[in-house]
Amino acid sequence: MHNNQQQIAENFSGGDFKAVYDYFSDNVQWTIIGDKTISGKDATITFCDKMLVEIAGSTLTNCNTITGSDQVVVEGYCKYTDTENKAMQVQYCDLYKFSDGKLEAITSYCITSQAS
Repeated sequence: MHNNQQQIAENFSGGDFKAVYDYFSDNVQWTIIGDKTISGKDATITFCDKMLVEIAGSTLTNCNTITGSDQVVVEGYCKYTDTENKAMQVQYCDLYKFSDGKLEAITSYCITSQAS
């Protein structure tokens, strides 16, 4: 189960949201610090589907994964080109909480900056 949780977390952080949908609990909650909280499986899937369109063409790279009992943390970065054709980067840290094999909560911290 432990490795499965790590794979689920790394898939989600890496932008492969659809690989994770079956693992969402009905009450999953995704909190994006400083932005919004999405609650419930259907609302989270709808939001993820919109995000897939927004991140198309971006490169997401997971750099560090920490696993604990029913918790996983994934750090990484996303490189993309903004609407003004500037190279940009989002550094992220996603915290995942599992219960009974289902993903219960995701907390995301994201910092956007110009890519160096």
